[in-house]
Amino acid sequence: MAVLQVAINPLLRVAGGEENYAFNSTLAQLVFGSASFVSPRIYSYLVLNLKEPPPDPNVLIRVLRGNAAELPWHPSIGFLQ
Repeated sequence: MAVLQVAINPLLRVAGGEENYAFNSTLAQLVFGSASFVSPRIYSYLVLNLKEPPPDPNVLIRVLRGNAAELPWHPSIGFLQ
């Protein structure tokens, strides 16, 4: 994320203009901060529901469980147990 921010800051100044740089920079920080808050919750949701899916899993869980079933790190194989 730090590398991405280093690349984005100069682009924000050029793309948005110097007069809007403060607003765009604050908005970008809000997006990065929101992602850092939401990502652990999404990760824990996926880990718990891929390991033991609910009786009626949603589309995302079905697709990810079907695609990740053969991977060596998948929870159902026992790596995380």
